[in-house]
Amino acid sequence: MRVLLNFYILLLLSINAISAQSELKFGERLILGNSLTYIPFNEDGLRNTYHELTWNKNIALNLTKSLYLGLSYQNIFTKGSSYIISEKKENYSLVGIFLQYDLIPKKKDRILLELSWNYGNYCTCGFRDPYKEEWIDYIGVGGSYEMRLNKFISAEVGLYFYDILEPIEAKYVFTQYVLGLNIDLISK
Repeated sequence: MRVLLNFYILLLLSINAISAQSELKFGERLILGNSLTYIPFNEDGLRNTYHELTWNKNIALNLTKSLYLGLSYQNIFTKGSSYIISEKKENYSLVGIFLQYDLIPKKKDRILLELSWNYGNYCTCGFRDPYKEEWIDYIGVGGSYEMRLNKFISAEVGLYFYDILEPIEAKYVFTQYVLGLNIDLISK
């Protein structure tokens, strides 16, 4: 719980510091994001196959020229297993709040660094396939490149890492590349 408190304090201090350094452009962009990640696993010589599809939906509002605050909801769909022959399907979810910093705010394209706090039931724990475990907190870090296709639509490519905050034995980082399409609902 102390980690979460420190994260929120860091978030508030960051917003305050960056707002003081630049002209406030609050609310000039509202971006609706949509991205997919597909990860297949097929061991050579074995019939064992594991598929993972993540659908991330998010919305972000700019606080300044460079700083964005947003909410995300990720559905994670899995099928099969990497260690036994199975056709079992599972569904998981992650809900999060994120802070993005645009490294090139004067350009139409964006290069983003992201810090997030997430809550969900996707446990990347143990030495086998991920499994469902309620009440898990994650800290996320990553970055992406967003290329403007026209005034309202942009394509995004990124890489993100989600680390479980709880002291769970044999946990590992949930890594996710993203291919996405974003729509500017408000754009100046």
